[in-house]
Amino acid sequence: MHVTLSNEANGTVTTYLNGRQRARLVARTMTRSGRLEYDYGIYQSGVSKWETATGKNKANIPPQVVYYSGVVLGRVQ
Repeated sequence: MHVTLSNEANGTVTTYLNGRQRARLVARTMTRSGRLEYDYGIYQSGVSKWETATGKNKANIPPQVVYYSGVVLGRVQ
């Protein structure tokens, strides 16, 4: 993931999978006051739909694995 921070509409978030660009967002990437909020991980917002569709409960969700590599915070001059 590559992020260009901006509290204007010209910030960017570019995501990669296996070295290939998969998605790009151009938008405000900081709060209007210039504060940075960064969260990442597995979000399970569709769990209730999965439970309804499969008839299984949360305890039976298939394993979910995410690997993060090269996560750094730095300045570009």
